[in-house]
Amino acid sequence: MAISAGIAILSDLGIGLNEKQGKSFRVAMYGSGLLPHSKQLELKELYPNVEILSYFATVQNEAIGLQLKPESPYLTAVPGLHLIEIVDDEGRWVAEGEEGELVVTRLHGHEAPFLRFKSGDRVIRRPNLDGTGLKTQQFEFLGRSGDVIHLNGHAILCSPSLTLPCAVN
Repeated sequence: MAISAGIAILSDLGIGLNEKQGKSFRVAMYGSGLLPHSKQLELKELYPNVEILSYFATVQNEAIGLQLKPESPYLTAVPGLHLIEIVDDEGRWVAEGEEGELVVTRLHGHEAPFLRFKSGDRVIRRPNLDGTGLKTQQFEFLGRSGDVIHLNGHAILCSPSLTLPCAVN
């Protein structure tokens, strides 16, 4: 489990492994970025049994969603850890298949609760898992709504350039 750059270097680390060693590597999970398809193919060549999956986290909220199937972009909420809401601009839950902002409430905060954290992440609500096993929400990550930090009721808009200051709206 690492950021995407950490998983990407596994192809360099796998050079020189024998066949048994390469086949023994089973799961590579990455977050904080995208892992290009070409890099995934390269890893599969070195590690033929590896499943390459992603996880999704927001600031201060640990893992929010886990990719359970490599062929699906859907992320599955970690049950019991967070309350996940996907809301429109008015704060109302969106319907399945609709885009909205990911809002997270951390259910087990030891110091201070994290109530209704507006992440700035754009996601699509996907069908809930509701079979005989895992029962939880699913969503698909689309990207950031912008470089915005919500702090004390203010939206802080940050410039793409690190040399320019942020402006408070």
